[in-house]
Amino acid sequence: MKHIRRYWQFWLGLGISLVLVLLLVLNVDMAEVWEAVRQANGWYLAPAILVVLVSQVARAYRWRLLLYPRRGLRIGRLFNIMSIGYLLNNLLPGRAGDLARPILLGYAEGTNVAGGLSAILVERLLDTMTIVVLLFGLLPLAPLPTDLRYGGIGVALALLALTAVLVLLSFQRERGRWLLSGLARRSRWFNHPVVSNSYDAVVDSLAVLRAPWPGLGLLAWTAVIWALAILQDYLVIMAFEPRLSLGAAAVALCVTGLGMLVPAPSGIGTFHWAAILALSLFGVSYSRALTIAVVMHLYSFGLTSVIGLVCMWAESLSYAEITRRIRPGSNMTRTEG
Repeated sequence: MKHIRRYWQFWLGLGISLVLVLLLVLNVDMAEVWEAVRQANGWYLAPAILVVLVSQVARAYRWRLLLYPRRGLRIGRLFNIMSIGYLLNNLLPGRAGDLARPILLGYAEGTNVAGGLSAILVERLLDTMTIVVLLFGLLPLAPLPTDLRYGGIGVALALLALTAVLVLLSFQRERGRWLLSGLARRSRWFNHPVVSNSYDAVVDSLAVLRAPWPGLGLLAWTAVIWALAILQDYLVIMAFEPRLSLGAAAVALCVTGLGMLVPAPSGIGTFHWAAILALSLFGVSYSRALTIAVVMHLYSFGLTSVIGLVCMWAESLSYAEITRRIRPGSNMTRTEG
């Protein structure tokens, strides 16, 4: 029972996935699915594999910028650890891969774990903000449901507020420390050396936000990453529905991205329903849209998992060793770097 309470988010997500998968299967026309598979154009699917790999490399370059001002980090090592993190996100509850990445990098390169975690936060903010900006830019292309419009507005406002706080902290370090000291006087939780040290590490990692050239580099790499993501989905969609445009692929990418905010293991169920919703806006039938959604999911999660397994082998890491390192209470998890 204690184990269930500890991983309640995982069990909730698993329940959501099971219900959605059941509904997906109950409504599907298998004859139409088979026909879609039979008519699929493999010439579009093959290059999409290369796009996934190039996109991973681009994400590794952006991660190196996010770790500014630390220099000398090898792209190969960052690529391997980042890919392992994506694999763990697909396998473990609570996005454990996001925690694992800075810890594993700390073991390998001696980087600061708390600073690495804040870099992951900035990375997630960049990606989610990109989804929201793209979604609003694509509104003229598809009649999005009212709930999705309002949901996007809510997410955008929350992210803008969080971004504003991070930017303010990056420029007003001492004011943030003063606020932290005030909280420490009122709460024992804040009055702890770990909290103070973590604050310093987080603010240090936000240096990239006030450095012009790294900041522009972050925006450039983010644009490249999401352009590749649109291309990836476009190639998959074209294999089944060549009449659709690049804009349809962009809408599908944004809607599935927002769907991933629902906690479900590897996005199973939530990703597929979001893709079906997006493709239905462009007149794609339910069963054909489900077929496309399954293939899109295999590319986004299946291929990244395979890459992660290869990177585990390249780093000579076992699953047991990784989980030992990221387990709460381990030396690296407790320390700041």
